[in-house]
Amino acid sequence: MHKVPHLYPLTSLRFFAAAVIVAGHILPTIVGTPGDSRYGLGVSFFFVLSGFILTYQYRDFSRHSVKAFYVARFARLWPIHLVTFLLVAIILQPQLLLSPMHAMTAMLNLLLLHAWLPISGLVFSWNAPSWSISDELWFYLLFPFLARTKRLWAWLVVLIAIAAFIIFSFPIAKATLFEFSYVHAIMQHPAVRVVEFAVGVFAGRLFNAGLRIKGPAMALEATAIALMLLYGLTTITVQGFITSNVHQSLGVWYNQSGGLLVFAFAIFIFAQSDGPVSRLLAWRGLVLLGEISFSTYMVHQIIIRYAFTHRWSDAMGAVPATIVVLTLVYLSSWVLWRTIEMPCRRWIIAKAQAS
Repeated sequence: MHKVPHLYPLTSLRFFAAAVIVAGHILPTIVGTPGDSRYGLGVSFFFVLSGFILTYQYRDFSRHSVKAFYVARFARLWPIHLVTFLLVAIILQPQLLLSPMHAMTAMLNLLLLHAWLPISGLVFSWNAPSWSISDELWFYLLFPFLARTKRLWAWLVVLIAIAAFIIFSFPIAKATLFEFSYVHAIMQHPAVRVVEFAVGVFAGRLFNAGLRIKGPAMALEATAIALMLLYGLTTITVQGFITSNVHQSLGVWYNQSGGLLVFAFAIFIFAQSDGPVSRLLAWRGLVLLGEISFSTYMVHQIIIRYAFTHRWSDAMGAVPATIVVLTLVYLSSWVLWRTIEMPCRRWIIAKAQAS
């Protein structure tokens, strides 16, 4: 693949998106504060960013082998997915392997198909954050078409229509274990979440075509940050309005996915790398934290669940427990990135190229 300049500010932004998700899981469990669904917005940011970055990297996709693309994506996701799955199975839930139903979820989980079936107990099975890379697999299957089509608008319309059909077809209702989940269909199904990825692809294609947003760089960066904060701060209020006046399911969708255009704008601005915030984001330490962010995302909940199960907060206090958990999360992230993620990725790609 032809090398393109590295967009370091976007790599650093991955750290902040992952940190938001980590905070969303650590606050109600280790710290003891109420949970807040808005911390899940980091996943939406990742989905939009994924579409943008892949489009930026594969700007001349017609010259690339589709097989090579899929090999690279497999090498990116699956080694860490396998390792974190095994950590959960060995450390947290070994007894589930003896259950026929949970053994079935293990098979679907390892194949990264578990979010494709909106069933309670399956989508969040084993290492729960892996539902999002199950969605990413769906996105990757579509990417060659989205990257090369001359009718991206038509693709967007079709994908939005499919997502809207799903959103408006299912009322919100509780689901028991291994039952169809209306919430999973709206919040985690890849056919709904792919719209965020496609918006990222669209923004990436505009960027590759040479479009730039004009204006003072500092003001544009400040606007991007302000819009993201405004969306995050008003999400629950707007969700309530939509639920009361439009449709409950649409309100649930807005809570997790409604910031896709705001995120696309912010990604576009920081991809231009013109302002002081972009220069700060290009700092080597932040870039490294961004590079290990996938490992952070995949391992963090395992450590948090272990600490919660073993009542670390009661044993040492909420603040010391939080410090210990965060230290373990980022230290283990670096170790996984250095010893599993990067070596396995290079080995898989090299083996595929040699065959």
